[in-house]
Amino acid sequence: MALLTMKFGGTSVGSPQAISQVVEIVHSELKQGNQTVVVVSAMSGVTDTLIQAARMAGQGNRWEYLASAQELRDRHQEAINRLLPPNGVREKTAGQTNALIDEFVQVCQAINILGELTPRIADSV
Repeated sequence: MALLTMKFGGTSVGSPQAISQVVEIVHSELKQGNQTVVVVSAMSGVTDTLIQAARMAGQGNRWEYLASAQELRDRHQEAINRLLPPNGVREKTAGQTNALIDEFVQVCQAINILGELTPRIADSV
């Protein structure tokens, strides 16, 4: 038995299909009796979308950051629907994801009100 740390970057978790492959890889290691620590990045493009939306908020472009938030919501909901069974886990995960995106929108609203994206707020995003 080995202790493995597996790190998967953005393109490795960039789509529901890619996430399924990651799950298969991890499951294979677990079946072999290996203890596994899994570290994953945000899905491909998500970090860039967050940063760009925050910049748009700082420039007063409310519709742009709201559209970005909706894009993130839709993308994550698609992955949740494809990957999780409708047994309560899907709904709970969707709720947690939506709460995080709602929090992001609140941060963007604060940025919009301030009229600038400070380094500290950018780190929070």
